[in-house]
Amino acid sequence: MMRILLIGNYDPNVLSMRTFADLLLTELKKRDGVEVVRLQPWRLLGRLFPRTSVGKYFGYVDTLLIFPIALFFYTRLGRFDLVYICDHSNAIYAHWIGRLPCVVTCHDVLAICSALGEISENKTRWSGRLYQRWIASGLLKARNIVCVSNETNREVDALFGVGACQTWVIPNALSYAYEPMARVDALPILQKVNLEHTPYILHVGSDAWYKNRTGVLNIAAELFRTPAFSKHKLMMVGASITPAERRQSQALNIEDRVIEGGRVEVEELRAFYSFADFLLFPSLREGFGWPILEAQACGCVVVTTNRPPLSDVGGTAAIYIDPADPAGSVLHIVEGLEARGVRVSAGHSNVSQYTLPVMIDGYLAVFHEVVKRAETGAQA
Repeated sequence: MMRILLIGNYDPNVLSMRTFADLLLTELKKRDGVEVVRLQPWRLLGRLFPRTSVGKYFGYVDTLLIFPIALFFYTRLGRFDLVYICDHSNAIYAHWIGRLPCVVTCHDVLAICSALGEISENKTRWSGRLYQRWIASGLLKARNIVCVSNETNREVDALFGVGACQTWVIPNALSYAYEPMARVDALPILQKVNLEHTPYILHVGSDAWYKNRTGVLNIAAELFRTPAFSKHKLMMVGASITPAERRQSQALNIEDRVIEGGRVEVEELRAFYSFADFLLFPSLREGFGWPILEAQACGCVVVTTNRPPLSDVGGTAAIYIDPADPAGSVLHIVEGLEARGVRVSAGHSNVSQYTLPVMIDGYLAVFHEVVKRAETGAQA
């Protein structure tokens, strides 16, 4: 029996990482010979003043003071063979687990690289620079890092030096049973945003710099000038549109064609994927790119950036563009959509590679290897 302590995220943290932790916990528990317990920072002081700056700083006390102390004692009870930290942002906890072997999933190193001044588009305050250095030291302490893409693995090697850590590449699987939605089921969802009779382009993502929503608006404006897209609208799902983005849409004269979807439930997202003309996902950088697979699983053509890991995840099914060239992007999109049926079929084939059984098998192989190595070292 392998006993795993899974470290999850503090409640207010990123939804995608909570989803990932839930997925790993549920699927690992289904496997024979595996016992998994989840432990995560508790909302104690942070819940006293929710959604305020005071609550934010109390949250730091929860995550950076109270939880590490609890973790220190909890990992010394002799109940676990391995600690698994499913979000690299929590790699700081590797410093409190003693001699237990530790594995961390690294989803990207964008924040760490920003803190080092390597990404000019994303300036980091002094406090952020200190925190990201702490995260990097936690990754080095853990030494065992699972990367979600070959590109993330390459960036980890570039950051720490080849051989500084033991790394593996295990791509993410879909976190939900995405598939095309019947129109009768999608219609009520589309009607809420007046898209039941209007063709639309879809973007899914936060307002983080690397999601390149500025590029989304520029490319959409260029598309709307072409006859093929003169009736289309742009549906933006995720974080609320920022004041700067609203001013940009006004300057581009497309404000009345941009629909703010905000955060949506997963079935609503499935409806939007299923009836979008295509997903426009021109990120500047990514660690993986889940929306690519989600869209393809729903039969939606994907238009994304021609660089890894996006080009790896999209496979031969996606249409690839240079986000810095809106006019050139439009030419690629119009030409690529001529083979829509072929791309939809290729997308379904591509998604079939990213299954939960394959992902869980990969993690269990890593866990067994790390535990065996730790036992061998202890015996030696």
